[in-house]
Amino acid sequence: MAWNTNLRWRLPLACVLLEVAMVVLFGVFVRYDFEADAHWPEEKKHRHITSDFENDFYYRYPSFQDVHVMIFVGFGFLMTFLQRYSFSAVGFNFLLAAFGIQWALLMQGWFHHFQDGYIFLGLESLINADFCVGSVCVAFGAVLGKVSPIQVLIMTLFQVTLFTVNEFILLNVLKVKDAGGSMTIHTFGAYFGLTVTRILYRPNLRQSKEKQSSVYHSDVFAMIGTLFLWMYWPSFNSAVSNHGDAQHRAVINTYCSLAACVLTTVALSSLLNRKGKLDMVYIQNATLAGGVAVGTAAEMMLMPYGSLIIGFLSGIISTLGFVYLTPFLETHLHIQDTCGIHNLHGLPGLIGGIVGAVTAGSASSEVYGHEGLVHAFDFEGSKSNRTTNLQGGLQAVGIFVSLAMALVGGSLVGIIMKFPCWGQPADENCFEDDIYWHIPEKQENPIYHNDDPPSSPPHPKLPGCLLPRIEKHCDKGGGARARQGRGVAGRSGGFDFSGSAPSRPPGPAQAGTPTEGPLGPTEQCGATGLHRCRSRGPWGAEGGAKAGPSSRVLGPGRCAGGRLDRSACGLLVTSKQHREPKLSSSAGGDQAWVPASQISSWSPERVEDADWASVPGKPSSGGPR
Repeated sequence: MAWNTNLRWRLPLACVLLEVAMVVLFGVFVRYDFEADAHWPEEKKHRHITSDFENDFYYRYPSFQDVHVMIFVGFGFLMTFLQRYSFSAVGFNFLLAAFGIQWALLMQGWFHHFQDGYIFLGLESLINADFCVGSVCVAFGAVLGKVSPIQVLIMTLFQVTLFTVNEFILLNVLKVKDAGGSMTIHTFGAYFGLTVTRILYRPNLRQSKEKQSSVYHSDVFAMIGTLFLWMYWPSFNSAVSNHGDAQHRAVINTYCSLAACVLTTVALSSLLNRKGKLDMVYIQNATLAGGVAVGTAAEMMLMPYGSLIIGFLSGIISTLGFVYLTPFLETHLHIQDTCGIHNLHGLPGLIGGIVGAVTAGSASSEVYGHEGLVHAFDFEGSKSNRTTNLQGGLQAVGIFVSLAMALVGGSLVGIIMKFPCWGQPADENCFEDDIYWHIPEKQENPIYHNDDPPSSPPHPKLPGCLLPRIEKHCDKGGGARARQGRGVAGRSGGFDFSGSAPSRPPGPAQAGTPTEGPLGPTEQCGATGLHRCRSRGPWGAEGGAKAGPSSRVLGPGRCAGGRLDRSACGLLVTSKQHREPKLSSSAGGDQAWVPASQISSWSPERVEDADWASVPGKPSSGGPR
């Protein structure tokens, strides 16, 4: 099915309406927290605060900065692995995060910070809004490449709402501990996204299968996202922990788990490959599973060796998920998980929830101390009579609540997103940037010899070794005249020679005309060739010489591996390392002579695919002299 992907009116209208709504709602409900208000000096006296450094800003801002980078840079670049979808990966992530933090500030404010008719914003509110958006970024990974920007905004609107409700149930009703968000962020986000992508299942997505792969440079950019996430994950898991030992402990536990996860991921990646080679997909994703799996228990007394064990196991489970579980889900359950979020966030999130439940249930005053136990699990006020066993049980209940909210909410949102009015791409256009983005035209950058730059820029359509700039007319050896600047005919990809060409090769070269080079003759009929050869690719889009991987610039008229030379009377093809049948050898190269009369209308593809052994007009013995 083909949909109208022109969003000229729909996308601007959606963005403007949503932002106008944000402005109105912020104006009505949102005010500064007392630590950000201009009345701070009076509040200091009232609260007996002696220094501005006791303002929460100085405690929280470093963590906020790290989390903010993770959301916009880490998640954005992690999804640039698709070879033709980098603009959309970073751009749509930017869009959903920018809108999502505004809506999250409102939703979380209404549920957590609503007093006297107002929402009071402080730095911790900004961190929690980033956490909420992180869950949306997780879900976005499942539908990456298959949705329009309007669908992304719709998903963000509803997911932020459901995330806030789920978070309120877990943190305020069940009163579970989930410092790093293994349940509220990763488990909910992953299974919400998987449910949405199941509802949006595309049976003909195989038409875009080749676009789902990565290329060398796209994997490098994705690895940048991985490194940002990996480095800042300790801040993510400790950002809203209580100051002091809890925050300190969360950093140490996350740090150890991430480190262990890398080693097991690398080990398993090599083990699962027949030749023992590493797979960048696993390195980009599974190495982060340790940070997810330790999230719920990050504040707890896991002990460093316990954190290492969690990272060890999560790296193995995540890697095995990419190898075996992702293909199974797509084939049998029709879950098309573009980024493999089930393996990076879903499974490790479940592990984190289970580890948190077990660790909380086994906590004791011998390990924590009496005051430490009360402080770690907030056994005060309404929770003063709660036991560690009950806490562990409620932690387990939190896992099922998150799963239920994700599955039910994802189904409803998926149905809404499936309406054909949102400008989603057709199956054959998925994973393609140019559906929604203006893509700059490819700029060709031929590699020239440093000591001998070209006298004029090449024509952008010239294939292979750049055809020579003819500086002299061919006055002898058949009378063909070649005019400077006529390298490409009016028809696409063809060559043009003015005048008539002989049916036989030109006669002996005139005095002063170079005829011999390391790879054979380079010029004929008094014409001077200026040749340059690229170092990449075959004929066609990349325009490289058909010269093998070792092709390199040697200088005027020379190309290591293969060369296409044009003289005033025809084309001399040096086919060393070519796939064509070898011809008689002359001057050290396998050559074929093609007169201008035969090649005047040939395309580069015709030149490449020609059977050189049967080209009309080829000299019967030894090629051109």
